[in-house]
Amino acid sequence: MTVKWWLAAALCLVAAAGVSCGGSEATAPKQTQITGSWNATKVEYVSTGGLGTVDLIAGGATATMVLGADNSFTYACTPAGGGTPTTTHGTYVLTRDVIQVTPTGSAWSWTWSVVLSNNSLRLTGASAEYDFNTDGVGEPATWNLTFTR
Repeated sequence: MTVKWWLAAALCLVAAAGVSCGGSEATAPKQTQITGSWNATKVEYVSTGGLGTVDLIAGGATATMVLGADNSFTYACTPAGGGTPTTTHGTYVLTRDVIQVTPTGSAWSWTWSVVLSNNSLRLTGASAEYDFNTDGVGEPATWNLTFTR
């Protein structure tokens, strides 16, 4: 029986996907694993309205995040070229692979999916706003962050 080349290739791809999915299954981080100071390697806003993507770190900004053992949260972002950092304080709750951050005095919060791999912490999928067209009004976006220790 002759196996068509495309069928063989498809079977190889399915087998490879199964191996990579099974071998790289991430476990939810524990609070003790994410507690501490983190330096951003990516602060990305992705427009939900097709206006593009912006990475503040690639543009010269710097950002840090501190997650306290007492569930405190501090995020500071310094714009490209220096200047006064924008600092947000609040609290966080880690539930398995989801972190919810509530800024002090706010009735709303950001919610990210969390992946911890070695010394890299990725937070993805928070709903936010970013002024993509620099008109002074924020447009809806997805906010993704990547940090290292």
